Amino acid sequence: MLNQTFVFEKLTELPSNEVGLAVLGFPIKHSISPQLHQAALKAMAFKEPKFNSWNYRKIEVHPSDLAAALPRLAEFGFRGLNLTIPHKVDALQLISSIDQQALVMGAVNT
Repeated sequence: MLNQTFVFEKLTELPSNEVGLAVLGFPIKHSISPQLHQAALKAMAFKEPKFNSWNYRKIEVHPSDLAAALPRLAEFGFRGLNLTIPHKVDALQLISSIDQQALVMGAVNT
């Protein structure tokens, strides 16, 4: 799963015992975020076994689908998302509140 690229349009709901985390981008195939984050989750699971059910993926989301993808991913069981280009800027128009530092930067990541 670490090198697998998921496509938003083909995703389905996660099993109820899994916590989903992901990086969204377009393109996203090149991202090594799953390897980095999954390694951290594995280390965390040594001290807290609940992290064994947490999985980090990379999901390709076309920019025109971002507004629909964010709430849908929450419904599917995803609890944490990172954004990469071009979504870091596009997401500013989709969020209900923003930290002043992010506003100055003109982009958000999580």
